[in-house]
Amino acid sequence: MAAANRFPQVESWSVEFTELGKPQPVLPSYKWSSPVENMACSNPACAGGGFAMGPLYAELIASRRTDNGANGESIPCGGSEFAGRKPLGKTCQNRATVKITVTYRPGK
Repeated sequence: MAAANRFPQVESWSVEFTELGKPQPVLPSYKWSSPVENMACSNPACAGGGFAMGPLYAELIASRRTDNGANGESIPCGGSEFAGRKPLGKTCQNRATVKITVTYRPGK
């Protein structure tokens, strides 16, 4: 189920996503007006990774906060690094900063 449907008490969303890591210096930065559950990792050596943002939304809404801090939260990529098909034996080092702001529906 999409995050927007899971949280009907939210009237509006602002989600800012900035990835940090490989390949530098230019990495994606996005801003959405609805919740995005997952983002792929930009690290070309990463396999099976990405950024799961669903738990951030659930925690924010469960606590009835309107944002997740002035600077958002840093989350790790969930993947592993490979050289071709050979695993390098380490987790992907990319991270993302996710800043979430919500407005709740009156009476919800």
